[in-house]
Amino acid sequence: MRQKLMFVLFLVWTSLLFADFPKVGKKAPRIDIGKWVTGKIEGKNPFVGKTIILEFWATWCAPCVAAIPHLNELATKFANRNVVFVSITGETRSVVEEFLKKKQMKSSVVIDKERNTYGAYGVTGIPHTFLIDTQGILRWHGYPTELTEQFLAEFLRSGVVPKVIEPPKLVTLSENLLRGKADSNNVFLFSISTADPKDTTRGWSGWSSGRDFVDFQFHSKSTLEMMSTILRIPIARIRVSDTINDQRYDVRLRIRTPIPIDSAKEEAVQIISRAAGFRVKKIKDSIKVQSMKVQNPGKLKKSVLTTSSHISRAGNIWIASGIPLDALPKYLENLYQIVVSYHDTTSFRCDFELPADDFQKAKTILQDHYGILLKDNLQEAEVLKLEPYENNR
Repeated sequence: MRQKLMFVLFLVWTSLLFADFPKVGKKAPRIDIGKWVTGKIEGKNPFVGKTIILEFWATWCAPCVAAIPHLNELATKFANRNVVFVSITGETRSVVEEFLKKKQMKSSVVIDKERNTYGAYGVTGIPHTFLIDTQGILRWHGYPTELTEQFLAEFLRSGVVPKVIEPPKLVTLSENLLRGKADSNNVFLFSISTADPKDTTRGWSGWSSGRDFVDFQFHSKSTLEMMSTILRIPIARIRVSDTINDQRYDVRLRIRTPIPIDSAKEEAVQIISRAAGFRVKKIKDSIKVQSMKVQNPGKLKKSVLTTSSHISRAGNIWIASGIPLDALPKYLENLYQIVVSYHDTTSFRCDFELPADDFQKAKTILQDHYGILLKDNLQEAEVLKLEPYENNR
């Protein structure tokens, strides 16, 4: 595992398939600013006659945060060149201001709470950067680190957009990525870096799917936490080799989907594990299991929802409506990071309300209120093991 900063870009940046961006060479859409947070530019038309670097970002986006030092450096070097750097987010002012207490941004930070500018520029994935010239014409857009000092200096000197030299399909400082099928044609964007231990910002971590892609983003997460989140299995089902340290990472991965989401998740596991220097194996091991049994079916609260489920939180209370009984173990596993076994084939939809942060209390409520017994057992079960590549040569 690498201790020092590692940044891997895995780009197939030939065409941006996931959004309808405005056309390069045409008038750029209006930048609709809800609120200025920092660096307010005075005047009725603050951007007229200026070169604009417009960056779409968010505090929870690890690649966005990773790009801040690069953009700060550009903002400093081109401070006297009639260039305006604008960082626009759809988050609330309070969230952004709290973030800026810990992380300096030298651009003008603005809020687009209604996401009007996001819509006008066709932005569905971040970070994304747009270059607008002094005549208000969109000249280029792409990933922020592609906007280098040389790129911008040449553009300001000549008015011509330099050709961005596309990196090869795999650009890496880690030999681990070369040891497998990490160069999948389904990968659109991949970046991984060791997290800054001094960065206490809490960004969003997890995965989400769009029309044509699945996004995986992690901010300061360990390998164990990332694998648990991607595969939606409890940490109790994962074993970590003693030789794998507790390094935390910032990760952004986008995978195209015509492939099924489950296949995208498997591919994400393979790519992230290889980049971080470990492999994932399935093994059998003795683990502590909560054996679930319905002791008193009469106590179960049958749901009015017969074809769907709904999950929500009210404070620290987990509220589930229309959960199939045979699906409850999986929900309990993810909620409490435990392992649950249930072998009864009887299943109907039920409603539950449980404390989200106290398993022992939830265990008592399940028995007293719902007639469900969870009993501790030691069983052999299939688990995942994370181990370094060095053990597998």
